[in-house]
Amino acid sequence: MSETIKLQIFAIIYWGIKYAFSNIRLILRCGAISLPVMFLSFMSISVYTLITENAPSDLIISPIAILAGSHFAVAWHRAILLNEKYPKIIRFGRAEIYYALFLLALNFGWAGIDALNKLPGQEDLNALGHGAGDMAVILFCLALSALLIVTNFLAFAFLPSIAVRDTRFSLARVWHTTKGFRIRYILVIIFIVLIFGFIMVGAIKIEGEFLGWSLRLIHFNFTEAREYGPDFFYFLAVDTLAFIPLTTLLFIISAAVMGSMSITYANFVRLAVKSDFTYRPPRQLNQNFAI
Repeated sequence: MSETIKLQIFAIIYWGIKYAFSNIRLILRCGAISLPVMFLSFMSISVYTLITENAPSDLIISPIAILAGSHFAVAWHRAILLNEKYPKIIRFGRAEIYYALFLLALNFGWAGIDALNKLPGQEDLNALGHGAGDMAVILFCLALSALLIVTNFLAFAFLPSIAVRDTRFSLARVWHTTKGFRIRYILVIIFIVLIFGFIMVGAIKIEGEFLGWSLRLIHFNFTEAREYGPDFFYFLAVDTLAFIPLTTLLFIISAAVMGSMSITYANFVRLAVKSDFTYRPPRQLNQNFAI
């Protein structure tokens, strides 16, 4: 089993990239709601930061991004795995809700660890003796971090099952299916994240340089912009020009990653069917996509 997977790693990554860049129209259809929501979110964050000189709270940004992303992700997974090429534009059913709840749980899990590390009063706990309070918090954070890290890796093959409503597929099944090649499976995910992460960091860097150059071009006045003067509207125009391609690129890259996730899930389904006669995938599932 592991030898078979070894030969498929780069094919899966390549397939995700190729399918995304070959189906830009499908990306736009799947992201008919999510894409403008993310674009407006980027614009709102930029304007809020300009006016207040502070970034908005992650507790506001993350849920919006996850909800919009879940709407797109479910449509994209289903387009690949169930051949739904014309998804409903206004749709947020059980699949989208469960997808979003799973991602929110992971997000707030990491936020909880960060909050515990900043928790006041650990000195009072230490009064119990020899740093017991700090040690308890550190051990709990380490255990929770380990659980979240493992869950994040397993989610790569598990999330598409939520999109297609495969209720018999689980995180435990992913864990058992990767027996014999778990390290390779983890390295593949890290490789994918690094590749697309560098692309996005580069795109954001270019967008920042373009924005900075545009503002320097007219000797941009931040004070006047914060008072909604002419420079404020210039800022909006330049931001719009910068964020339209950036948001589009973000969705294409996300589609490439999700394509790789879908194909990984399809391969795992094929392996699960062979190893577990009690498992039955959704009837509509297009297993021909498995590489």
